[in-house]
Amino acid sequence: MRSIFSAALTFALLLTSPLPAAEIDLIYWSDMLAQNTAGAVEIDSEMVPLGGAPLMKGMLKSLQPKKEQILLESFLKVLLKPSRPEESRVLVIDAGNNFAGSPVSTLTKGRSQVEILNRLGVDVFVPGAREFIYGWKSLVNVSHKAHYTTLLANVIDNRPGTNLFPGAALFRRNGVDVAVIGFISPRFRHGLIRDGVLGLEQKDIREEARQFVKTFTDSADVLLAVTNVGWAGDSLLAADVPGLDVIIGGSDLTAFDPPRQVNETLIMQAGSQSRKLGRLTLQVDTAEHEVIHFDAAMYDLKPGVVEPDAGLRRFVNRLERKYTHKLDHEIGRLAVDWNLNPRGPCNLAQWVADAPHSFAPSSNLALINNGSLKKGLKAGLITEKDLWEICPAENPIIIIQISGPELFYIIEHQLQAVNDFLTWSGLQLVVEDGEIKSITVNDAPVTEFDEFSVVTTGLLWDNWGYIVGTNPGREIRPSFYMPGNQREILIEAVKSQKVVSKPLDRRWSVED
Repeated sequence: MRSIFSAALTFALLLTSPLPAAEIDLIYWSDMLAQNTAGAVEIDSEMVPLGGAPLMKGMLKSLQPKKEQILLESFLKVLLKPSRPEESRVLVIDAGNNFAGSPVSTLTKGRSQVEILNRLGVDVFVPGAREFIYGWKSLVNVSHKAHYTTLLANVIDNRPGTNLFPGAALFRRNGVDVAVIGFISPRFRHGLIRDGVLGLEQKDIREEARQFVKTFTDSADVLLAVTNVGWAGDSLLAADVPGLDVIIGGSDLTAFDPPRQVNETLIMQAGSQSRKLGRLTLQVDTAEHEVIHFDAAMYDLKPGVVEPDAGLRRFVNRLERKYTHKLDHEIGRLAVDWNLNPRGPCNLAQWVADAPHSFAPSSNLALINNGSLKKGLKAGLITEKDLWEICPAENPIIIIQISGPELFYIIEHQLQAVNDFLTWSGLQLVVEDGEIKSITVNDAPVTEFDEFSVVTTGLLWDNWGYIVGTNPGREIRPSFYMPGNQREILIEAVKSQKVVSKPLDRRWSVED
């Protein structure tokens, strides 16, 4: 009798109580960098496997609403809003930079990542610069296989003057209308080969965001921007464009826990390399189109937290066997760790700069930008796969010519404003107390009458003005491309050296 009375009382309360605020879950990540399998990370002097797509899928499944919650929500919908169809409450979001980082992605030109995102059940994807690494036409082509919606509001094909992808879309989750717009960094071209972005133009992010808010503010309950522009860009966007409820961002490779807030806009990021998932639960008053409460959580994807999804694990393993088994063999040994520092001198970049220099011995200098390298490596055996992961792009090698005055200017620019740290081979610099004491090339002082041949990469050459700080002068500067690409040269260098021992040297000596 008590249970019947209790049920009757509950039923009566449901009839007389107002419908509670609708809840939705935004589950998100960014900068996966094609880390489909778990990657070893040193924690407390122990190598721990973190991340991987199967573990992501396991966590996504665990974050789905429990059966009891689904039954209650379904009961309320049938009781109070019988005409509304059954809807999920979860929106799954990838904020970009998923392509490039593993040989599988490079060999399939990103198709592997599209297939994995399909299996992860992604709803919204916004490209980052990594998605353009194989060229924008390739990105559009592989995206035809996507089961999710790709959004990009600030990049257009200038020939027909149309967006590569829709700029915004409306999603309905648990009775809540979520309007979503996608943005990529205005500087995304600066890390790409020029041929891959020819024909593209960019729109102003803030103007597109203001128009988005104006269009959806009266019809949507939640206004969401998914971006790959970094914290600095996200915070400026939130400050300049009132009305955005949430920004889910990427590009910084960091996790915001708890979320950050600018004005009334929540800003979220969830790290990189499939090591974390973020969840944002929103309570929404759909009558007022207003978020009235939020709850946020960040989940580490490490062993023991959840079970990896068995089906996705089989699929990822099948991809690895198909595409990388020929690369997973020893080509040499590394006597010291290869350390990577994108913002300063490091021994990996020095070795990479030296390698093409040795393949073109008549050249005076070699030059790379550290940002073209994507990972370091612990001492031990070196596989061909390691070099594919260090240099995922098909980066051509070019020989150009610069003058002594140009070299002085480049060095001074690098000391004052570093967009991407430059590592030289054949050059020695000494700076003390902010003053250049000496610049020598192969032990000879540089003069205003000198001319130097420089081995560099097509990536750096295509972004010369932005990274180096001088006009590239393509029409008048002598140049020619060498056979092969940067990765192939590095593989041959390891094979010829057999044992690589490259500690950090003092070629770039800057003392404050």
